[in-house]
Amino acid sequence: RTLQESDLNNDVPDNIDCREVFDLIRTINDPEHPLTLEELHVVDLEGVTIDNEANTVQVQF
Repeated sequence: RTLQESDLNNDVPDNIDCREVFDLIRTINDPEHPLTLEELHVVDLEGVTIDNEANTVQVQF
């Protein structure tokens, strides 16, 4: 995504989206397998729910 001026302004809320969370967790490796959580089909984008108003993130495994 292209950096915008509002990205640098700390007074503007920076909402998180599902893709951002998924990108952070999908590459975590299972210590018992040489595969990522995404490759093991433990997490997927549809299992991530964001509620920016309540400041909550829910990940369904």
